Amino acid sequence: MIWRCPHCRGTLGARADAAVECASCGTVYPAVAGIPDLRIDASSWIDCDEDREQARHIAEELADLDLTEVVRHVFRAVRNLKGEKAEYRTRRVLEEPHRLRREITGWLDAATCEGPFLDLGCGPGTLLAAAAADGRVGIGLDVSMVWLVVAKRLIEAFGGTPILAAGFAESLPLADGAVSGVVSLDVIEHVGDQAAYLRELDRVTAVGGALALATPNRFSLAPEPHVRVWGVGWLPRRWQQPYAERRSGMSYAYTRLLSTWEMRRLVARNTHFDIELLIPFIPDEEIAGASAARATLARTYNALVRHALARRSALAVGAFYRVVGRKRARHA
Repeated sequence: MIWRCPHCRGTLGARADAAVECASCGTVYPAVAGIPDLRIDASSWIDCDEDREQARHIAEELADLDLTEVVRHVFRAVRNLKGEKAEYRTRRVLEEPHRLRREITGWLDAATCEGPFLDLGCGPGTLLAAAAADGRVGIGLDVSMVWLVVAKRLIEAFGGTPILAAGFAESLPLADGAVSGVVSLDVIEHVGDQAAYLRELDRVTAVGGALALATPNRFSLAPEPHVRVWGVGWLPRRWQQPYAERRSGMSYAYTRLLSTWEMRRLVARNTHFDIELLIPFIPDEEIAGASAARATLARTYNALVRHALARRSALAVGAFYRVVGRKRARHA
């Protein structure tokens, strides 16, 4: 078992009751569908007990449903989405592994080409499914056991062997240098302690290992992507949550977007990664589904960011950016 105790990093062993137990400190962790729940007491947006029971219901009571019905159930019954919103999100999950196969051989290649790599915040397992289809070996950690139960089935559908656990990003249940690379997409903006998250990524990645992150830009000129409100990131930190919640009627807890300079500073202070920031193109499939006006803007944006000066401007105020890097030796 690659997973370790998040308290003491001792080795874990399976018990007769399907739970896992730490050989060093004796802590016992429950499991659902063979997926260990290695979440510890920490501040989080999720109710771990409720999430675990919902996951157990899906794994045991909905086992005979096909994957599409299971994903639809999560969006309707667990995430409380209705009608076309639930259908759209269901389609996106099922289609995402096919799109991500291009990402795997593109900007995510360095972080996933050697195994095992860690998909931190793996959600329903779309990246791990894409990697499995390409013959790559990844392990997945997420705060939601519900999505991990879905991920297990999705990875299996793409020919992979699921290696999954529930856990928190600030206390990764892995040994030092356990993985050859880390991918963490749209996660850093939601963790409770971003510095601790980065320190943990650094700890579990082997020297020479690769890093690949993606996150929205705090100082984007576009609306904040989680609540669709303009100007949130330009406000002082203490005003952002009340402003976003008042304007949108949605919760903005556990959301803290980083500017590109804030990201560079955090990585430099808390890791041994040498990084580069990239500006992504808008994918063709998103342009194809947009209105004529939005499609024209997207194509213009893609054309502009091919030029160096425009890329620098886009990094400052673009909607999203990526972080790629390699871990250097400590003495370097």
